[in-house]
Amino acid sequence: MGFGIKQQGKNILIYTVAKVGANEIGRAYHPADGSAGIGKPLQLTLHAGLGCAVGAATGGNCGSGAIAGVVGEQTAETANQYG
Repeated sequence: MGFGIKQQGKNILIYTVAKVGANEIGRAYHPADGSAGIGKPLQLTLHAGLGCAVGAATGGNCGSGAIAGVVGEQTAETANQYG
């Protein structure tokens, strides 16, 4: 069973805001000016919180979203580092 157009529009908005949020977390972790950014524990905590919010806002599970946020960030960082 698919989502209606209203739900699809809502999800597009949620994922767009989440992308902006994730990019801001990245900027805080790797500041462009070379200053010390936020630490790794805070970076992952913020990604977990963002994932939780996205999961809950899209009708899913906060816990699953939080895990996905952290695992996704770690995977992307590893891919960028070694890929």
